This record gives sequence, C-alpha cells and structure tokens, in this order.
Amino acid sequence: MDSGTPASTLCDVSGDSSLQLCLTFDHEPMVQDLSGYAHPVTVADGVTRIDHGSSSSAVSLTATSKLHVADDPKLDVAQLTIDMWISPAAGATNPHNWLLDNNTQYFLTYEMDGKIRCGIGSKVVTSAATITAAAWHHVACTYGSDHELRVYVDGDRSGCLDVSSGIPAGGTDGIAIGANYGAGDTYAENYVGGIDAVHVYGRALSDAQVCIVAGQSNCRVMNCNQGPPE
Repeated sequence: MDSGTPASTLCDVSGDSSLQLCLTFDHEPMVQDLSGYAHPVTVADGVTRIDHGSSSSAVSLTATSKLHVADDPKLDVAQLTIDMWISPAAGATNPHNWLLDNNTQYFLTYEMDGKIRCGIGSKVVTSAATITAAAWHHVACTYGSDHELRVYVDGDRSGCLDVSSGIPAGGTDGIAIGANYGAGDTYAENYVGGIDAVHVYGRALSDAQVCIVAGQSNCRVMNCNQGPPE
C-alpha cells in the first residue's frame, strides 16, 4: 500500500515535550531540528530537496550523502518512537540500508528485500510486510513500558518482540539520518531514496497513534512474538 502524503501536523513544538527530534525539510535552512530542543545539525551534505505531495517537501539521499545531528543526553531515551516517510530507490544493494542510527542505542533500516528492521542495542525486530520501491510509505518503530519492540509499515504493526533489557544509553555519536554512523565520523550502508518527516520521541506512540500518523483509519495489529497481522 502506498500511503502517500503525511496526514497530520508534522511538528508540534509546543504540544509534546517527548518529541526529541523533528526534520520536515519544509523550511530554511532545509535541514534543521524543529523540535523544542533544536538539536544542531552538524553535517548536511548531498541532501537535495524534492516534492512529497503538492504542499510538502522531502529530501533525496544518495550513496554518499551525510546527514548528522549532534549528540545530546536528551536523545538517550528510555522509551522510543522513530517514525518517518520513505520512498526507496529501486535496486538496493546493501543488506541493511540505514534510515536512522543512534549508534549502539537505537536504529531503523530498510532491508534489501523490502522489509523494515528496527532495533535497540543488539535486539532486532523485522517487519513481516515488504514495501515497494519508488513509492512513499510510512515506517515506524516503538519501544515502551510494556517492553515490546514493535515495527510498523503503513500504519500496520508488522512485527513485535519482547525485550526486557531496555534501550542502551550513554552513546556519544549523535544521530545519523540515511547511513550507519560510527566512531571516527564514518558513514556506511547508505540509504538511497526519498525521506521525509523524521521524528524521534521519548515515548512509545500507541498502535492507534501510529495508524493516524500514517494517514490510515483502520490498521492491523500483529501480536507480540506471534504470526501474521490479525
């Protein structure tokens, strides 16, 4: 399912103090954190503005793009939501194409087989659903007080794993968008394609909230560690 264009307000700076990072690419400068914390963007190379619907901008990333947000202890969250819109280019060659990486702490990737993978520390959950290249899709990952690591595709909960160990804290590398970021300022396994409305929250959005943000009104739910969506 091609979910199209974001259906709700992309950044509400005053309404949700748990919003730690928000990049919409609709403003000048094009790459800036519109959350209330305004985390500095340290690098934004090889980032090109493109259209996402009639009234929204996104960016296109290449295999050599670099987009990095400075580290801040506020990004060391105990609960988590990562969500964004992506339109992957056809022909991905990396097994893991990194959408967001807070090194050693949490991440979200687009897989070569079209699935979405998210993780906290060494714990990983991969979506049952696949997405099509060259079309916009909403993808998300959450981890909350119920200790469930969940991955979503176009509003549907598409994978779930019980993780009692929690989200590691104390990383000092900041957040990279569109690449696997590591020590020594290295970027690898770059995601190639469109990306928009990147959010990191210090809380887990509910299934219903993810469904709404994905522009849907009726989404399916996969039970944790069980079979296909109900």
